[in-house]
Amino acid sequence: MKGLYSESSPKTKLLLTVKRNGEPSLSELSEILGISKAAIIKHIAELEKEGMLERAYVPSGKGRPVCKVYITEKGHSVLPKSYSSLAIDALDYVEKNMGMQGVTDILHFRSSKILEDYRKSLDGTDEETLVGKLKSLRNSDGYMAEVKKLSENVFELCEYNCPILQVSEKYSEACNTERKLFEDLLGADIESTHRIVSGAKTCRFVINFKEKF
Repeated sequence: MKGLYSESSPKTKLLLTVKRNGEPSLSELSEILGISKAAIIKHIAELEKEGMLERAYVPSGKGRPVCKVYITEKGHSVLPKSYSSLAIDALDYVEKNMGMQGVTDILHFRSSKILEDYRKSLDGTDEETLVGKLKSLRNSDGYMAEVKKLSENVFELCEYNCPILQVSEKYSEACNTERKLFEDLLGADIESTHRIVSGAKTCRFVINFKEKF
């Protein structure tokens, strides 16, 4: 659907909310987005016609079934991606002619370039601001990131979209370089607890700053 991915679009907000929340009900969507169920149903109906969302009624155990909303494969496909098929073709060529070490070298080179760019925006800030700016940078790259403070020096970074998913499915080193990127950028211990490529709904990272800034 041309032009769907604009964060100011009501339909885009709905699609992203379903993506972030898994299988939300109409009531949950209404509460999260702050609009009426009637408006939610109208947008869902439009996105259903375009093949982006689906509805299903599931037993609630308390009377009437609950309407749950699901994102489809086509819905996932309109979210930001990083030219995945072109990247895979290029990496396949490198693997064929230079071996897996060549693929690893390219992925690490990509990570070093991202690190260089991110550092320009993150230098000299406190932990909370640092993680908040990282979230903004990841969002600008299409990762649909959210941050939550877990304790004094510990933060949770969740990314609900993976623009390099197709690459990660074939080359796991792409995921490893992301974790290393965050470690080098933040100077913190990074634990990767969930991965979209492994079937999770989000890529989740626990960021543990060893010392206060």
